[in-house]
Amino acid sequence: NKKQAPLVKQLKEQMESYFSGLPFAHRMLINILIAQADPLSGLVSDISYYKLASLLTVNPAPGRKDSGTPTKQTIRNYIKSIERDCGDHFKVITTGQKLQFLFPDIPMLFSKIFEEEDVNTLIKTFLPAEKLDENIGFDKEINTEVILKSLFLEVLLHDPL
Repeated sequence: NKKQAPLVKQLKEQMESYFSGLPFAHRMLINILIAQADPLSGLVSDISYYKLASLLTVNPAPGRKDSGTPTKQTIRNYIKSIERDCGDHFKVITTGQKLQFLFPDIPMLFSKIFEEEDVNTLIKTFLPAEKLDENIGFDKEINTEVILKSLFLEVLLHDPL
């Protein structure tokens, strides 16, 4: 939506500014985790050190330093460093073997994108044509959580941090 574009850009810049002083690898990790975050809760779950390592892999090339796949301990060090330096905006909430993170600002920032939108219109424009009912109303049951998550990913993919 062209009307939302300046707001989306401003909110993304605000989120990015929380992590601006971090080294490049740390910011890459943050970008990966933000893309995995649930926009309604800010929670990142269903992620592993292996998945993070593969996403952070740098292919070797002549003259390129620090290529390869980071170790689990390297990723842990990144995470500890991010939490120490940006603890108000990033929290590790891992329990047992379940790796989880929380971006407490994401739900608030994400909700600002849709503050001025008519939710009914938003749902109509987002639903696939085969599921679109011109008479859709709030009396119909719609899984808005799935729609909002999809919109969040759409916003990130079209204008990544």
